[in-house]
Amino acid sequence: MADKRERSRAKRVYKNKICEEPEIEVETEAESDGVIDNLKKKILSLELSLKLECLKTKIFQSIIEQKTDLKIPKDIIEYKEGVININTYNLDGKMPIIVHNFIKETRAQHHEPETDKSTSPDIQRKSSVKSRFRTVKNEIELTEEKGLEQLVQKIDATHKTIQTKRDLLKPEKMTKIHGPQGLEECFKNITETKSYAIPLKNMLKKRLEIMNSLTIEEYKKLINDNIEMVDKIFITKGYNTAKRISIISKGLSPFETRLVSYGKYDKPIEFDDRQKIKVYFEISSLYPQRYVPFDKEEVSKRFFNYSIALFTVKECIEIFLFNVYEFYNIIYIPYKKSDSTDPYSFYILEKIEDSKRYWSLDSRLEEITIAFSTNIKAYCISLFRHIYFNIFQDNLYRANYSSVSSVAEYECGQLVQNIMVLSDFMKINSIIRASVKEKATFNPTDKDKVNYSQNDKMQQKRFMEEDMTEATEESCFSSICQMFDGIKREECSSFYNKNL
Repeated sequence: MADKRERSRAKRVYKNKICEEPEIEVETEAESDGVIDNLKKKILSLELSLKLECLKTKIFQSIIEQKTDLKIPKDIIEYKEGVININTYNLDGKMPIIVHNFIKETRAQHHEPETDKSTSPDIQRKSSVKSRFRTVKNEIELTEEKGLEQLVQKIDATHKTIQTKRDLLKPEKMTKIHGPQGLEECFKNITETKSYAIPLKNMLKKRLEIMNSLTIEEYKKLINDNIEMVDKIFITKGYNTAKRISIISKGLSPFETRLVSYGKYDKPIEFDDRQKIKVYFEISSLYPQRYVPFDKEEVSKRFFNYSIALFTVKECIEIFLFNVYEFYNIIYIPYKKSDSTDPYSFYILEKIEDSKRYWSLDSRLEEITIAFSTNIKAYCISLFRHIYFNIFQDNLYRANYSSVSSVAEYECGQLVQNIMVLSDFMKINSIIRASVKEKATFNPTDKDKVNYSQNDKMQQKRFMEEDMTEATEESCFSSICQMFDGIKREECSSFYNKNL
């Protein structure tokens, strides 16, 4: 009963306190004005701090954009009176930052400095691009730009060199009838006779006569057209597929069978023929007789042919990376501060505008190395699997596969070595850097502008100190697993150790 009385008394006290009116302190007018003044001072102080932070943010943004490849779209951060608006584009509130490997014209178009709105977009874009580039007169002594007459002489001299190499490729004995007419006569003889050896041999000779005047793609088309014509003749004679392939293969050189992937690769390519093929690749690639911007995808595609199974990666780089007329779009500028043992000042040609060449720094060619090693290695693996399947009719791993045929020994062997090199970043980077430095050391003129000329110290330290052994081994293992179907880890390790 006592507990109930206590609870009842507590409730009455609680209700009385709730119903009581609160005591209100009445401020004087002077005290009120003082509080408002203090608040205004705090607001003013915060506004000043905000403006200071805005200024610091702009400075940091400018530093980031100048010193790195990061670009912050101007509509992400908006500065208004006393307010910073940060806009995101994702519903989850995560702000995207896009990292660009190469500075493209579209980037300049999206990230222009503030300009007069009356200025046209094209003029704004040009102004933005130019503002990032400058001459290197403070880094190296500039040379004089070559005149038109000198350029013409250089092109003419290159043409003479190419013609000399073409003459070396001509067969010792030329056939009596040259060109398309000679090929038509061969087709006629194949149609009218049952002995095909001589007509097919003559057809091969005629192709070799005109081979040195054709590009790789034109020569492949000629071979395929010849195969198609002869195949149609044999179809009319009722020959089955196996017989047609067997006869036509006898009329192709070992190099031609590989170039167009026709029939069995059962005939080896002799050493002398390899040297001639190398010369052919050197003179058959088309290069512009002027400077053009560097396109890593287009350059990578030059390597996508059978040469990569016949020659080392270094030899292929020397053949396909450099313009034969010396209008190089990947260069090395020999700054005094660029150490010869660890050169960094490599550039790719980004654009040409108003007779000015704009070069972008690819420090130590790291970006180019990543792009080339990825693209060319993928092609090497695909070609290896194609040749391997042509020999064995599958891609299962065989420890003794290289002893089966000369094709497996030499061409698959060369592909394996190239794949291992391309899987080792530091090794392929060293090869590319050495090749560019040796072949395309460039002396700039006042028409050459660069976006950056300083050494990347963090990259330099990473290149010198980082141990890539484990990463290289894993990259090689990954490549080997792509070459063969169902290869085991221990087999992969054995193959890797054997081909180091």
